[in-house]
Amino acid sequence: TMAVYPNPSTETINIRLDGIEDNSIVNLTLYDIQGKLVDEKNIRKRSASTSINVRNLSAGIYTLRVEWNGEISSFRFIKQ
Repeated sequence: TMAVYPNPSTETINIRLDGIEDNSIVNLTLYDIQGKLVDEKNIRKRSASTSINVRNLSAGIYTLRVEWNGEISSFRFIKQ
């Protein structure tokens, strides 16, 4: 099961990538509450989790979209 934690967060969110095969390319896309693209990066899954620095984001609600091999999962989190 994938998860995003801690929620709420002040500096970093961790993304648990359970269920995604090792060496898969994973696209992480971050949107603000208005749907505006805030950040995007592609990673190669090499471990069970990865993290994103959210320290410089304004306080609010964000959506993280995780896409791999045609699959998509979305998670909401609060930046304090």
